[in-house]
Amino acid sequence: DEIRTLGNAVNEMTEGLVKAAEEQLKAEEEKKLNLDAQAVQKTFLPLTHSEEGGQKTTTDYTGKAIKFFGYYEGADEVSGDYFDYKKLDDRFYAIIKGDVSGHGVPAALIMSVVATLFRQYFAGWTWEKNGIKIDGFISEVNDFIEGLGVKGKFATMLLCLFDTKTGDSYICNAGDNIIHIYDGEKGQVKTITLNQTPAAGALPTFLVEMKGGYKTEKLTLKKNDILFLYTDGIEESTRFFRNKDYQIV
Repeated sequence: DEIRTLGNAVNEMTEGLVKAAEEQLKAEEEKKLNLDAQAVQKTFLPLTHSEEGGQKTTTDYTGKAIKFFGYYEGADEVSGDYFDYKKLDDRFYAIIKGDVSGHGVPAALIMSVVATLFRQYFAGWTWEKNGIKIDGFISEVNDFIEGLGVKGKFATMLLCLFDTKTGDSYICNAGDNIIHIYDGEKGQVKTITLNQTPAAGALPTFLVEMKGGYKTEKLTLKKNDILFLYTDGIEESTRFFRNKDYQIV
């Protein structure tokens, strides 16, 4: 009986070690897959390339009468956070930032399609042909995500067409109507509330249009003003960790 009990214990221990090894291997393979996916996802972002290969977490670009700085770090290896900017001609730039609901691969896949749609939409843009009409892009993204039929999937977005000659910014949002601008003259940040609109993918386009549709609004930036665009990770990072007595730790 003692020998049988000892044998059973050894067998159980062996099975546990094998299972643990399998889970460890699976976790390592999953992490490698996520890192590969992260490398691919970053190619959709305007991040600076590092000397060692791959991309950094920041971007820094200076053009005529404009300067961009961006920082990207997902909550997981891959995420639904997204931003980009595109020079359209010697005067205009298109700027976008968005956040797909959820985390991980599903959100990253939708994000990559949104990035592709952004590049395609503005590939042949001209002021004479397109003007300030940028709400069509938001509607296009809305149709794509809503058409997937995946419950709980949507994207908050903000699209900006910026005129470096006048400082005029034509902005269209989808569920992302709070922006912040640093006033260079007054030396302070002001908060601006845009028209409230549904997130892209939350409702069919015909319902959005019944509520007024996605609207393009105009703001004017002065010299030395800074437009801050960020996803909710920035706001969430200001929250405090608390102990069981709700004291800040």
